[in-house]
Amino acid sequence: MGGGGNLKKYLNLLHSDLGNTPYFYATLCIALLFVMHFTYKSARSKILTFVIALVFVVLGVCLSYGAYLTLQKPLFAPRAFIGIGGFVALLCIASISDRADSSLVARLLRISPKILIGFIAYALIVFATAYGNAIAKQQEYTYFRTDYLLRDLESVIPKDQKAALELQGSIGYAKATKPFVDNYQNIARRLIPGMMLHSPYWFHTYPSLLTHRKAPYGNFAAPECKNKPSESTLLLSNHYQDIHKAGSCYIVTLKDPKP
Repeated sequence: MGGGGNLKKYLNLLHSDLGNTPYFYATLCIALLFVMHFTYKSARSKILTFVIALVFVVLGVCLSYGAYLTLQKPLFAPRAFIGIGGFVALLCIASISDRADSSLVARLLRISPKILIGFIAYALIVFATAYGNAIAKQQEYTYFRTDYLLRDLESVIPKDQKAALELQGSIGYAKATKPFVDNYQNIARRLIPGMMLHSPYWFHTYPSLLTHRKAPYGNFAAPECKNKPSESTLLLSNHYQDIHKAGSCYIVTLKDPKP
């Protein structure tokens, strides 16, 4: 993709992930106060200082992605975005570093960042608490659906047959996880995938979970499913999944049960 393409995607993800959160707007205010702080304290050209501080903020945001900017196949998973948090922390520290000036403007430029920093810390604590609860409930739901799927498979597949499976669809989100996803939207969906088959998070994929449960169904890329007939027979259908058979391939279509 190249550096320019990586940077564009990185910035787009930053905006889509954080744009609807209080953290995003508080961070914008911190960046603005940082620019104002150094412009006010400058003993040289205020305009030049303003431009330099603004360029520093823009470059800092762009370079916070680090070496991933130069890679052909960079990582865009949420854990790769740790750099932006470090840069925001740097802006917070720099915005309250000057204690020598006791003028009214200087005091306002010191007090305002402190209020925002407290708000940012509170927003992050709320997010971390909500995320921890949401992912725990999603994991419980995922294991429940895995065990339910195993019982259904055992009811239609002979015990002595090592069946070839094809998995489709998604189990969606647990009831307790949905408020977190609704509140935080894109960042929540990237942190807690809705149990999609091709999720980049290995611990959320059905093949891994079935293997973890020591299920006898492991041929997920078997030729029987790659070259299966177009016509299939429905073996089982319920609230959570459908199971079809096409030739020697068993096709499981996962469902997201709506309330």
